[in-house]
Amino acid sequence: MRHNEQRCLTGYLSPISWNKKDEIKSYSIFTDENEDVILTGAQLDKDFKVFKNQRVKIFGTFLKSQNDARVFEVKKTNPMKYGYYSKK
Repeated sequence: MRHNEQRCLTGYLSPISWNKKDEIKSYSIFTDENEDVILTGAQLDKDFKVFKNQRVKIFGTFLKSQNDARVFEVKKTNPMKYGYYSKK
């Protein structure tokens, strides 16, 4: 797989770290392929607050990562509840 290639992931969105004020600092998605992928991108907290701990479909690109962790830059998020998909 090439980096910067547009991809779609589906799975459950979960917070993975919090700051000292108990605010969510970062998220990951546990994909349908049983892989935990760290998420990054602009306004993640704003977009993800509504969808945390829910099944979502996200669109974006994989970034080169340090360690063995995979990092995905999110461009668009769609909830999968009730068959609804937003058009952001």
